[in-house]
Amino acid sequence: MKNICCLCILLLSNFALANEGQLGIILGSTTGLSGKFNLDAAHAVDGALSYSAYDKYGINFHADYLVNKARQFPVGGVNPLILYYGIGVRLINIRSGVDNGKSRIGVRTPIGLYHQINNPNLEIFGELAPVLDLTPGTDLSIDVGLGVRFRF
Repeated sequence: MKNICCLCILLLSNFALANEGQLGIILGSTTGLSGKFNLDAAHAVDGALSYSAYDKYGINFHADYLVNKARQFPVGGVNPLILYYGIGVRLINIRSGVDNGKSRIGVRTPIGLYHQINNPNLEIFGELAPVLDLTPGTDLSIDVGLGVRFRF
């Protein structure tokens, strides 16, 4: 496990050095730290380490592969709103109810909009992500979040 964590940190730091990275917060059905790394002009990976205060209370981790800039919507004379979508995984360690102590693993399909501000270098985003939990049983839920990330 220790080697896997070290490998993940090394890979993420290489992404941050080679491409635009972003770190910030997300608020909503899960609230916590959020990060995003652009792979190229059209693709990115994002993730969050957060606490779920909606339905399934507990620590939540998700990671997604995104089609970034799927569509742009002009907004006056400023940067456009940009549509993104993707597919990813979610792991949640539940700390309440009948599933207390269980971990759920599921597939999530986020779709959202973001707006970039150039001074300061911020990205404001909102997303909906239907989640199909596969273990320990099947369940369908929706993650909803609003957030802001600092671009570096």
